[in-house]
Amino acid sequence: METLSRNLEVSVCYIQLFVCLGHGSLAFLHYTDALSTWPIVGNSLQAQIRVV
Repeated sequence: METLSRNLEVSVCYIQLFVCLGHGSLAFLHYTDALSTWPIVGNSLQAQIRVV
């Protein structure tokens, strides 16, 4: 019975680790997306400032 609860704790740790990795990779993807869209936003802002 002791080994069963120990295995359960270990598996929960692994699940949490995978969830953290998943969130981390998603955040990284969003971050790179934001980086790729920033030049577009910057250019449009500069264009608006020039128009004004």
